[in-house]
Order: sequence, then C-alpha cells, then structure tokens
Amino acid sequence: PVGQQVWVCGQSHNIAVYSSNMEQVDSLQGHSAFVSSLILVDDIETQLLWSSSLADKTLRVWRHVVRGSAGPMAELVAANKLYEEQNWGIDEKVRQAEDAVAAARAEADAAGAQFS
Repeated sequence: PVGQQVWVCGQSHNIAVYSSNMEQVDSLQGHSAFVSSLILVDDIETQLLWSSSLADKTLRVWRHVVRGSAGPMAELVAANKLYEEQNWGIDEKVRQAEDAVAAARAEADAAGAQFS
C-alpha cells in the first residue's frame, strides 16, 4: 500500500494505481519495457498549520514535513534488494552459460580422443 492506494506492476510498461476498494484510479508510465520491481523507499507527509493573531491582524501558514519511519538506511536496503532481485536472473544466465561451456569442452575432448 502507498497511503490509501495500492500500486501494482508486472508484465506491463505501466504502474497501475488502485483505490482501497480496488478501482483503478491511475496508470503511470515511466518505462519503455516491463516494470521489474516496485519498492516503497520513503514516506513523507506534509502538514500545514495556521496561526492567527487578532491583535496584529495576521494569519501565518506553517509547513511541517514529517518523514515516515523509513530513512536513509531504508533507502539503502531497498536499493540493495532491487539490485539483488535484478541479479538473480543474471546469475542464472551465467550459470547456464558456464554449464554450456563445460558441456562443449567435454564434447570437444571426447571428439579429440576419438580421432587421436
């Protein structure tokens, strides 16, 4: 959940945004290929306060920004998780390539032994 909404990604170029009763309220496009992962990194809330004075006839507006419990450490954890998820596929491809090379070497050695 992102506030009162649910953000969803998958085999699409878009991020779908749904309300709490699961009605799609928005579709965000930001990638030219499918979205691999979506991680909430930080939660920031802006609070507005008003103060007034009848004596000096003024109204002041105060803005207060509150960060959620997620901070710089959460950003690093999220970045590491994203990096790790993206490397799972790469690690598997490297392992498959190494297996293919080993099989090709074994086949070449067997063929060399056959003809020597």
